[in-house]
Amino acid sequence: MSKALRTLITDLHEQGEKNAAIAKKLCVTRVALHRTVREHFGLQNWTFQPDWSPTHETKTIVELCRQEIPDFWGNDIWSSNLPGMNPMDFEIRSILENKLSRTF
Repeated sequence: MSKALRTLITDLHEQGEKNAAIAKKLCVTRVALHRTVREHFGLQNWTFQPDWSPTHETKTIVELCRQEIPDFWGNDIWSSNLPGMNPMDFEIRSILENKLSRTF
């Protein structure tokens, strides 16, 4: 992701925009989803585990994920509301995000 795009997304979040609205504004399409996944994972198997925030739980997002993501875990399998269900500690997550943002 380019620095300009990252800045735009950050600015939109700071203005109170939700993820679904940002995706719509940026015209995130199925083609973009497939391209990004292919670039990141190649031919490896992978599983998408959403955090089930309200914007990720909308009917259209879940429907798109079920259609387009081979191994999609619904909230019946992975519920973020259960204590101890998130395998990544948030401190570790922020460290990883910082390292990844420097890489890309």
